Amino acid sequence: MFGKHMKHDTFVSSGMNACFKASAVHGSVVEQLHSAHEAEIKERWECISRSVAVTQFLAKQNVPFSGHDERASSHNQGNFLECVKLLKQFDPFLQSYSPPLHHTYLSLSSQSEITECCAEEVTAAIGVFAGNGGIERAYGGAAVMSGAVGGVQAKFSVKHPEAIYVHCYAHQLDLHIHVDFTLEGGEVLVDNNYLASKKESLAIKDMQCVFNLLDNIMFPTLTQVIQISLTIPVNRCSYERSFSVLRWLHTWLRCTMGQERLHHLVVLAVEKEELLKLGHSQVSDRFAKMKNRRHALMLKQ
Repeated sequence: MFGKHMKHDTFVSSGMNACFKASAVHGSVVEQLHSAHEAEIKERWECISRSVAVTQFLAKQNVPFSGHDERASSHNQGNFLECVKLLKQFDPFLQSYSPPLHHTYLSLSSQSEITECCAEEVTAAIGVFAGNGGIERAYGGAAVMSGAVGGVQAKFSVKHPEAIYVHCYAHQLDLHIHVDFTLEGGEVLVDNNYLASKKESLAIKDMQCVFNLLDNIMFPTLTQVIQISLTIPVNRCSYERSFSVLRWLHTWLRCTMGQERLHHLVVLAVEKEELLKLGHSQVSDRFAKMKNRRHALMLKQ
């Protein structure tokens, strides 16, 4: 009887000694659990960053995300999943990572949420720039654009009261001035030789420099053309390109797309410059804070 107890006590004490030694090397149980939790969150962020990168790429290229058949047996699971599969061939992290079931961040809902986060980040960046007076705004003369109550300029002024309505100068000029210019070949040739000789002594940086150098008697037609081009400071051609983008995005193959998702994709397609400036961490951080998730993406403070 006593021998059994002695063996039992020896076993318990040896086990405790092993635990103490492990705690001394790896930290306490609480510290080990915290480290493991932190490592899991870091892995999820790495996975999300890949999904963000694929989303930004597809949004920039104006191509569909989903496929007709996204089952594992399908030979074409859609552009999003196929891009992830291609990335996995060269990415050691994706090759070794085994995400929890139904939390791969590759589903259609995750794609929509990441797209929404990208669009909100782009909109926020434009809002900050506009609030600092960094955007010139010009509108057409039609009521849908210039209306004081329901027009685009009225809705924009609600968020940015400092915005001033400016009728597109290019359209005003087109409505009031119709001039036909005929450039003579001799005038263009003389102008090229004249500017080439001036380049040797002066730095010609832009059209304003060219206009200052040309004589309106020697080059009457060219000076008129350059002067008119320099007196159109604001136009809305870049804004009208959004209608072309809408035609590229809302094709008959994507006619079932919801209005909210279409809005987010249009924002990303039109503002490609701002989209390219986005860091993966910005979008991942917004994605993590969108809602409470079953698997944590943020460490508790």
